[in-house]
Amino acid sequence: MILRGMATSNWLRALVGLKRPSEEEPSARKAIDLNPQNSQTFVVLGNIHLQERRYAVVPEFDGFLKLAPTGPQSDMIRKRRDQLKNALQQAQPKTAPP
Repeated sequence: MILRGMATSNWLRALVGLKRPSEEEPSARKAIDLNPQNSQTFVVLGNIHLQERRYAVVPEFDGFLKLAPTGPQSDMIRKRRDQLKNALQQAQPKTAPP
């Protein structure tokens, strides 16, 4: 069953609460395909990836910020995204200068 708008976001959050990422991610991706203007689905997908310890969620958070750059969650998402970017950069193997 496919739901729209805020109902979709609530439904996806409920799935995330079940902590079954293999079931959650396809639903979140489908929700984004059906309504790419719903910024909350990008946050849900990012949180699914965090739950799976897949930290390269920057595109999902960028998608949210593109749709809601000044929304009530924007500062928190921007901070989380920046922290993840820094963590990913620090995890990169350092190469010696030539």
